[in-house]
Amino acid sequence: MDGVVYCLVPEATAYDAKTGKVLWCEPSLIHPMNRGGISPVVCGDVLFCRTTMYDLTKNGEKIGELKFMDGPRLQWPDECASPILVDGKIIATCGAWGATGRGLLHMWKATREGQPLGRMPPTRDDVALFTSPAYAGGMLYVRSYDCVVCYDLRAK
Repeated sequence: MDGVVYCLVPEATAYDAKTGKVLWCEPSLIHPMNRGGISPVVCGDVLFCRTTMYDLTKNGEKIGELKFMDGPRLQWPDECASPILVDGKIIATCGAWGATGRGLLHMWKATREGQPLGRMPPTRDDVALFTSPAYAGGMLYVRSYDCVVCYDLRAK
């Protein structure tokens, strides 16, 4: 974005796309076992890395964490897959390794406040949500162990 490449290996880091020069680097809360498998999302001047938000106007200074609705809290940020950005909302699956082992689909307003907008459990008891969702044509797709779950996000 704007000639900058954002990576999470080994920390939240911004590189100049032409020169490869490190523009800024901020320690990440990502467990060492899961580094490299996460794709950050940029919305305006905020970089979203799983549930952590970084300020792009202040050299990646940590803003804070996305807030969760009432319910089980994550034990560590690694419980969320890479988020996606859809119509000004951050969407991610979180908690598949937590208490239920099934995960929830979470949605937040893509702002520096990280206001929660909602969450949904898997549509069936035998489904676990743990992968990054994909979005196309108003439909949100999430892969589980042996199926793909589809949520219709089109306005009714």
